[in-house]
Amino acid sequence: CYSLVAFKVAKLVAHFGTLNTMLVGFFVSSISLLLFGPSPIFNLFQISFETSRQTIAAGMLLLQVGSALMSVPAFPLMQGGASHLGKDADSIVASLHSLSIGIGEAVGPLLGGTLMELVGHTNIPGCITINAEIELKVSESHMLQNCLSAFPMTCTIISLISLLTLAAFVSSNRIKKKKLLKEEKMFEEKDFGGDISTMIAI
Repeated sequence: CYSLVAFKVAKLVAHFGTLNTMLVGFFVSSISLLLFGPSPIFNLFQISFETSRQTIAAGMLLLQVGSALMSVPAFPLMQGGASHLGKDADSIVASLHSLSIGIGEAVGPLLGGTLMELVGHTNIPGCITINAEIELKVSESHMLQNCLSAFPMTCTIISLISLLTLAAFVSSNRIKKKKLLKEEKMFEEKDFGGDISTMIAI
């Protein structure tokens, strides 16, 4: 799925722009974590085990889509930012790109595992339902204990942090754009006013 989406990313970037494509990818990846958990929110709907499996599958699929939308445009964007470095720009960008992926693969599981130790355990959506469906001859307390995990809540927390970060970035970017447009408008009005004064003087 990652390869299929990555193949079409160039067209998306050409139509929507690099930044917008990456922001959509970031949003899709954040939402995928809610499904991948799946989030304890789904316990409110009392979903079945089959629905829980479908939710996880959808989360994994969206994670691949979001990763492609974020990662593929990043490399040419980094190349453009490092163009002033001359001939060594491509090799430096390639090294930094690989380094960032390596750091993420090392630090990500460490932070995720630490967060799992800190958050509370919640019921895995659909877990008790499947125990009931296959009629396991165990006590209710034993079923409940087997269905508790910190993974769904961890995914939910990371997803919410990602969404808040995305919202803050988009809001900040809009404020900057409005400020630039306002400054450009003031400059044009000032320049136009100067032209009128020159014409009157003539």
